[in-house]
Amino acid sequence: AKARDGFILVRTPHDVQQLVCDRGVPGVVYGALYPGITRLTRFDRDMSAVGELAANFLLERGHRQIGYLSRQQVLPGDHDTMDAFRRCVGERGLLAHQLIERFLPSSTEVCEAEVRQLLAREDRPTGFICRSRLMADAAMNVFAEQGLELYRDVDLVVCDYYLLPNQQPAYVFPRPIYSAEEQGKRMARILAAQSRGEAAADQIIPVELDATAATSDDSSGSKRSIK
Repeated sequence: AKARDGFILVRTPHDVQQLVCDRGVPGVVYGALYPGITRLTRFDRDMSAVGELAANFLLERGHRQIGYLSRQQVLPGDHDTMDAFRRCVGERGLLAHQLIERFLPSSTEVCEAEVRQLLAREDRPTGFICRSRLMADAAMNVFAEQGLELYRDVDLVVCDYYLLPNQQPAYVFPRPIYSAEEQGKRMARILAAQSRGEAAADQIIPVELDATAATSDDSSGSKRSIK
């Protein structure tokens, strides 16, 4: 790489982060750093807050059995989210067996099959946290099959949910306070500072819960348990 080159790393394995770090070129990780990576700059959502917001939304709506669907490849930021999620539910008295975690490939068919299995359990979840929109869409397909109405019969929060401008959300999700355009500008400024030899501090983007999808048809925000 030339001295003026710079990289924005998204969902990269440890070897790639280490390579860019060792080369000494400007680099921003859109996400969390692996342990031992010290020179790159982290630009990420507050992943702990993502876990807290998702957990509290479900807990406040009365859920005592929660399903957590995550990617098969767990990245460093997932640790922050899952730690925060477990801490929140533990503080509210939930036990380990009331949290059902599944780590799944990015396959709609696999995710649908898993959700069917979870809903067939005697201790089936009534609230779900989905790491990706693909998983949320798969869960929705199964809810529709079984006649379950989202945010009436079952609740769901998506951790990663990216919308086009003016697009209305179909799911509850933690929304970054910066738009995608603003995030891009901030990462560009970090790379520019690094190219000038300046230190660039990590930037953690605050998030806030967007519950529009849960209240659009029911302003009370009430729910019914799965029958």
